[in-house]
Amino acid sequence: MITSASTSTPVARRNAIALGAIVVAAAALRFYYIDGQSYWLDESFTVSIVSGSLGHVLSSVPDTESTPHLYYIVAWLWAQVFGTGAAGLRSLSAVIGVATVPVAYLAAREIWSARAGLFAATLVAVNPYLIWYSQEARAYALLVLLSLTTVWLLAAKRYWWWSLAAVAALATHYFAAFVLVPEAVWLLRRREWRPLVPPLVAGVALLPLALHQRASGSTSFIADISFRYRLESLVKTYVSGEFGTPTPAIGALAALATAAGVVTALVRTPRPAATVLGLAAAAVGIPVILALAGVDYLLPRNVLPAYAIVALVAGAGMAADRAGWVLAAVVVAVSLVVTIEVTRDRDLQRADWRGLAQALGPAKAPRVVIVTPGFDAQPLLLYTGGMGPVPPEGAAVTEIDVIGSQRPPHYAPPPPPAGFTAVEQRRDISWELIRYRASAPATVAPAALAQSKLGTDAPEILIQNPGGSP
Repeated sequence: MITSASTSTPVARRNAIALGAIVVAAAALRFYYIDGQSYWLDESFTVSIVSGSLGHVLSSVPDTESTPHLYYIVAWLWAQVFGTGAAGLRSLSAVIGVATVPVAYLAAREIWSARAGLFAATLVAVNPYLIWYSQEARAYALLVLLSLTTVWLLAAKRYWWWSLAAVAALATHYFAAFVLVPEAVWLLRRREWRPLVPPLVAGVALLPLALHQRASGSTSFIADISFRYRLESLVKTYVSGEFGTPTPAIGALAALATAAGVVTALVRTPRPAATVLGLAAAAVGIPVILALAGVDYLLPRNVLPAYAIVALVAGAGMAADRAGWVLAAVVVAVSLVVTIEVTRDRDLQRADWRGLAQALGPAKAPRVVIVTPGFDAQPLLLYTGGMGPVPPEGAAVTEIDVIGSQRPPHYAPPPPPAGFTAVEQRRDISWELIRYRASAPATVAPAALAQSKLGTDAPEILIQNPGGSP
């Protein structure tokens, strides 16, 4: 850390001021528009978990999540103060994302120089993919912070503090192991085996939870996504964010500038640059090898720490000479364009369940809501509430609202239920709504209602009474 002695020189003071400015910029990018998008599916599970008691948190995570408990415990504590609204709960990730910036500085400063630290901190501050997950109520921002902290502490030879950070990282996300394993090898080569004991014990203790969560099938969706697409996304998301950018070529431009920074670091400081880059390569490469072997959990967001580690190397290369300023300016400019586009372009945003709830409006009479695929009823319920399953014998209603969620929506209209007529159809970027009404209450059963779903997946069929009660 920066000590009072180190800040007594003019250069150190300038570095401290520059880092402060970078941190302020990082905070502005992460807190601006933090509630502009509605919660999406995964975040809706976080809200459900932290809305109960601490005991509810501890009992829910094994059956609904694919990560350990630490983030959810911290989020539960945070929610007691700031609530479970989008801005309140997501602000935890934003604060964590901001804290990652000075940690990037400290890591790069320890490995290279304070100048390299400032460039690395800048790249982390503006990276659109890191910003995205600093605005999401999930564990990824904490995973990045703790993983990068282990890099810093290892470089600073603070091995027992590294051990503590390693345990916390494992308790946040299992993919932290792919950063910790090569770090552990590094420690073993230096015969520093004692700090490895706590994270090893933590890993063994977490194994039953990991096996239980694997058996729950919560990650089965990963196999439905093309492996090739996921591999390509590993690079694309780093420079152009979660859903890319509509502006031609700027993603490739940022990728080339980043690669030039990495190459420069390898040329100018081959040993530390290769070591740190190898750490990032392991964080991605090990999951890729496991996926090829049939243990497939590879997603770009699961390897987010690698992106921050690459930023360290690229920052060191950019700090090496004046040409690095140009490279850094290119990456910063592209990152800002992408981040601004996310706030303005609905195509680049999360599914708008808040907007769908507004389109549905309050129930004026008993109504049925059919959501396809069924799991997307979870985030919708955050904004509508008061819905429950249609009883097996059916229910008498005058309105049926059929919802399909797909990006972009494109469905063949289903046949209207007997006695009902289509009165409204709305289409948004991430959902489609068809509203049917009958002139008098008609009893409809779940089997018949399922025929009116939008899409081919299994639907969730819900009933809502006036006032929002199920």
